Amino acid sequence: MLDMLLNITVVAIAITLFYSLIIFCKKRDALWDWWHILVSTLVSVTLAMAGGIKIFRMQSSEQDAQERAQWKMLVAAEFSEMTAGLSGNPMNINFPAGAAPEQVPIYITYVQPIAAERAALSGKFNRSTSEKLLQLAEATRAYDMKATYALQLLAQGNISPNYAERVAHASFNLSESRKNILAYLLEVNALMANDSGRR
Repeated sequence: MLDMLLNITVVAIAITLFYSLIIFCKKRDALWDWWHILVSTLVSVTLAMAGGIKIFRMQSSEQDAQERAQWKMLVAAEFSEMTAGLSGNPMNINFPAGAAPEQVPIYITYVQPIAAERAALSGKFNRSTSEKLLQLAEATRAYDMKATYALQLLAQGNISPNYAERVAHASFNLSESRKNILAYLLEVNALMANDSGRR
């Protein structure tokens, strides 16, 4: 783009000088009028282009701000749903007397940060916010894998001597992942609230 503008400028200057030389040779008294017209045209074109660029940048900035506000609204709604989904009460899995442990609280749900991931990829937020949104998406995918494993484990039933311990371990992993995601949600909420755009 810059090369093209430079080429056009060089050609325009060459044509201007060539035409000025013709006027100088043929009609010297018209040279002043020619330069007057040329300078006034250049000034008006330059001002028009500068004004156009300024208006374009203002419109682009306003559009970015509107899109960023829409993403913030969508992500906030998604975060609210995710927080509610991850903050429920666990169900208790009871094992026969003498098992270690005899009861395991486990909470299984699925979370999908679709808006958060798309907001990160939209390019409307600064780097740190985008990175945190993607880290949140990665953490939720890891949580969903652990939730799937826990469901499969529960569906198998008590078929091994260390079944209660495996369920307790799966429950612990889910609990830790839930805490991490909730912490990410708070952090990303704060980042998004203060995010004014790409930097």
